[in-house]
Amino acid sequence: MAKLPVKPGNVLKTLEQVKREAKKPVSIVIVGPKNCGKKTLKDSLTSSSSNTSEIFSVLDLEAEPMILEESIRAADAVLIMLDAAADLEKDAPKAEELSKLKKSSLIILNKVDLTPDLEAKLQPVWDILSQFSSKVIFISALKGLNVEEELVPKIYDLVDSRGKGIALAARAPIFRRIAASRIIHHASAQNGLIGAVTILPGADMPLLTANQLRMVLKIAAVYNEELTLTRLKELITVVGTGFTLRALARQLLDLVPGVGWVVKGAVAFTGTEALGLAAQKYFEKGYSHLTAENIKETYRSIKGGKVWRRSKKN
Repeated sequence: MAKLPVKPGNVLKTLEQVKREAKKPVSIVIVGPKNCGKKTLKDSLTSSSSNTSEIFSVLDLEAEPMILEESIRAADAVLIMLDAAADLEKDAPKAEELSKLKKSSLIILNKVDLTPDLEAKLQPVWDILSQFSSKVIFISALKGLNVEEELVPKIYDLVDSRGKGIALAARAPIFRRIAASRIIHHASAQNGLIGAVTILPGADMPLLTANQLRMVLKIAAVYNEELTLTRLKELITVVGTGFTLRALARQLLDLVPGVGWVVKGAVAFTGTEALGLAAQKYFEKGYSHLTAENIKETYRSIKGGKVWRRSKKN
């Protein structure tokens, strides 16, 4: 394997940074009136792990105002839950007040499957809900309707905006696939831009490789893989296998020199995406080894539009 164009000290620094990210405390508050389904939603978002349970706390809408306000302000994300089958005219104004306390909040209308006249129920409170249209999600916590498809990505993005997305996914498995997807897309976009704007041959390699290594380490953290020095050596090997894609980049540049910068950007983007998806598959499926051929196969799949991806739910 070719030597990585990244200094060992920088590799260790990146490892420590990712480990710190994965250990950040995360707090998500689910607040709503009694019997609206708060505990059901919490159970659907958590696992048997006590670490997961500690992330989520449940509060009644009727709790003491000071306790509510303090809990909401201290949380990384707030899920304001309403019962679509109950008295929305009574609870919606309170939800509006709480939502204004916290920018990183969502309004969740639960039990939509039990409300055949939902449109009529929403009409009296639509002036309130329409203010938060991008933050209103309709679900059935009991049946799982729109929970993984819509709610999970929204929650993840709120927490990730506070720099705690990796920590959330590392503790709560339901967020792992959306976290990996976001990490891969971000790293691929960065490398695509670097590949496109770098003029000197080879000058982009340290940056591209550093981003790829950081991406793989983050995916490892998301899947709760122990980030030890021994594990790091294995992950460096995984990143090193992606170097084979550079030969393809050079071939393409020779074929279309007039638009070489476009090709460089596209190959950097797609190559990073292929490595990320292969690494995700590696950690999710528990493969014992990831080879250069695995990554090239993923690359070819992306180019052919048949890439292995996570479930469409996320």
